[in-house]
Amino acid sequence: MKISHRLVDDIYVFDIIGDFFTDDSEKVEHYIQPFLQDDGVLKILFNCEQVDYIDSFGMGLLVHAHKELGKRRGFFGICNPNDTIMDVLESVGLNSMLNFYATEADAVMVLNKSKTN
Repeated sequence: MKISHRLVDDIYVFDIIGDFFTDDSEKVEHYIQPFLQDDGVLKILFNCEQVDYIDSFGMGLLVHAHKELGKRRGFFGICNPNDTIMDVLESVGLNSMLNFYATEADAVMVLNKSKTN
């Protein structure tokens, strides 16, 4: 798994390549933790365009990111999830908790309208 980030306006977009299995999810968690602890980071978007699968540890990481940003009225979103990822997340009810966008452009448009800045 590979992860990188870039700044689009005031949104930290994390591009993830590979699957969200336990070992890889721990790498992602370690990579994003400084951003989750930074009170100046209010908008995070996971770009899952190149992610084929997510396991329970990966789902826990998504929930953790959502909750950490929510504590400071921030925003966490996921863009470009494939059908398999959506099916897995829907099966455990995370589709009603997390914010999903078909494309990065859709997510950026919504996040730019949010009142966190």
